[in-house]
Amino acid sequence: MKTLRILLSVILMLAIALPSDATNDRKTKKKLKKEGLTEVALPLSGPEYSTNREYFRATQMGEGIDITIAKKIATLNARNALAEQIKTQISTLTKNYAQGSAVGTNKSYSAKFEEMTYAIVDEVLEGSYTKDEKAFRREDGSYRFYVCIEMPKQEFVQKFENTLTKKEEAKLEENIEKFTKEFKQMLLDEK
Repeated sequence: MKTLRILLSVILMLAIALPSDATNDRKTKKKLKKEGLTEVALPLSGPEYSTNREYFRATQMGEGIDITIAKKIATLNARNALAEQIKTQISTLTKNYAQGSAVGTNKSYSAKFEEMTYAIVDEVLEGSYTKDEKAFRREDGSYRFYVCIEMPKQEFVQKFENTLTKKEEAKLEENIEKFTKEFKQMLLDEK
């Protein structure tokens, strides 16, 4: 009998709560519509498509009269966004590293080192992967293509390290090792 009362109470509370959420949702939608706003669902968005502790990720869109063109544009845009994301982190790290070491007194070395690392990033990003993609056909017959590309941070760090040590310009082993260690730690210890 007591169990039946508890069960009925729970059902009653749910019956009260559910319609109020639906009512609030309808009110919100009406208010947004009145203001001329419509919510847009973005393909390939959310935490599973964002950079995290394990992966660099970038999602971009491309449009074209042909699906192949739309895909190429989206992929190029995503690679560029991924490269910029990584270059921003490298720039920050390079500036911090230069300020805290003897390199800070030699601005041309710091700039050259940053430029070299950017070139390496472009080489290394050739190994990025497609995480997901979606294609949409528009009413006019053209296409909109969304793509999310990713690069495992561990793999990036390894390729970056291998490419960096192969460069002839990078003969200052001690500085490179310190920079690589800090760079690896920054990327892999991110939350």
